[in-house]
Amino acid sequence: MRPPDPNQDPAFAAFVRHAAERMEASWRAQGVPIPPGVGEQFCRVAFEYMRDHPSSQPNSFYNFSGSRLLRIVQDVQHELPGGATNAAFSETLARRLRAAIERPES
Repeated sequence: MRPPDPNQDPAFAAFVRHAAERMEASWRAQGVPIPPGVGEQFCRVAFEYMRDHPSSQPNSFYNFSGSRLLRIVQDVQHELPGGATNAAFSETLARRLRAAIERPES
């Protein structure tokens, strides 16, 4: 089953926001310095990928690590003036996540 598009399904969008807020709260409770909104962006890109690639493969996105996500977030923060407060942060992060999902880590 492919997940719905949160941009077209308000109930699923609410689920994504809620799940993302819980993920971020959990990460922060564990001391992970994650900017607000990263969880939602990650969920949206992940569901987008699952819609487009329904079969799971051993070295695919389905094995995407939290440490890899954090490295990507930190890289984007360092590249943009103002880091996570930059208006381009969310979309830049989404582009970087899409590219990383297509290139599994070995």
